[in-house]
Order: sequence, then structure tokens, then C-alpha cells
Amino acid sequence: MISDKIRLARSLAEAYVSGEDRGQAQMNKIITTVVGLTVGALVASFLFPIAISEVVGVSTTNWSSGASSLWGILDTIIVLALFLIFVTLAISKGYGGQ
Repeated sequence: MISDKIRLARSLAEAYVSGEDRGQAQMNKIITTVVGLTVGALVASFLFPIAISEVVGVSTTNWSSGASSLWGILDTIIVLALFLIFVTLAISKGYGGQ
């Protein structure tokens, strides 16, 4: 009876660490990452136009020329930063460039 339990435990352990299960776990990790990045991109695509319109609407008439010029390209900097954040997240999960 004990040897049957040991055999059952061994077969369950082997099935758990088999290549098929590891592949499924890796696929779940990839799907979770893709869904997370997609949801993050959708939220960002909704919220960033609102933020950019607020940034563009600021009056810079009393500012120095350098500060107002930098403020003019701030929306481009924000979009590039957002892109780099998403690329960094995707690469840090180990799915990019390999």
C-alpha cells in the first residue's frame, strides 16, 4: 500500500515537471504578459491624450524662450517615454530580441 502511494506520488511528480507542463506554464506566462501590456497600452492610449491636451494648453507667454521651446516638445517626449516603458517591460520579461 505504501509503495503504491510512492509510485503514485512519483508519477504525479514526473507529470508535473514534464516538458508539456513546463511549456504550458511558459505559455501562461507569455499570455499574462501580453494581456498586461495590452491592458496597459489601452489605458495609456485613453489617458495620455487627455494629459497631452492639458500640457499643450498651458500658457507660456511669461516663460523664457528656452523653457517655452522645451515645453513645446514635451508631448513628444511623453509619447517616447511611454513607448520605451512598454518596450522595457516586454524585454525584461524575457520575450524580446532572442
